[in-house]
Amino acid sequence: MKLFLLPRVKKILFSVILLSVLLNLFFLYRYALPKLLKLIPQQYDTVFFGDAIIEGGDWASWLNSKIKKSGHPYMTTSTFVGSLNDQVIAYHPKTCYLEGGVNDALAGITLERTCSNYRSMIDTLLKHNITPVIQSTLYVNLPKDSLINRHIDSLNLYLASISKERNLRFIDVNSKLSTNKRLRSEYTNDGMHLTKEGYDRWVALIK
Repeated sequence: MKLFLLPRVKKILFSVILLSVLLNLFFLYRYALPKLLKLIPQQYDTVFFGDAIIEGGDWASWLNSKIKKSGHPYMTTSTFVGSLNDQVIAYHPKTCYLEGGVNDALAGITLERTCSNYRSMIDTLLKHNITPVIQSTLYVNLPKDSLINRHIDSLNLYLASISKERNLRFIDVNSKLSTNKRLRSEYTNDGMHLTKEGYDRWVALIK
């Protein structure tokens, strides 16, 4: 009797194991694998990295290119430095368009610190064979904004200077979107963020 049951037991056990393996493979394919793939960064030719101004733009559509948008509200350049690996380098782009600095001015971060952060980002990107494209920081159009805009003036002078020093492209967006040292009212609804018309001017400069 025992000799008769043993092959049957083995056969049942084999079937159970096979079914378990198949179910696990199905689960991996159906549920786990898509989630794991989402954790692996895709590769992009270009990353736009900055604050809410970058977040507000539909860069991939406007420039008809495979672009990763890494824009985050309220971020200062110190935060940029800390997140550069995850937000830019992980995507292995050839080019990174940098924008930011107004939140530094609003938060009272010194000009020296902001310039140091930009220098650090530029050096890190170049070390990873990523070409930075520097874009000027926009003025604001707010009550009592003269101190902030003077800070932005000084920052933009530095950005133009380091771009020339490192032989990098510098796009002076600010000069085209401002007048009398303020962001033009027709390009903003709240004094800081851009309207579609403002972005249109910006995109034209990139092209």
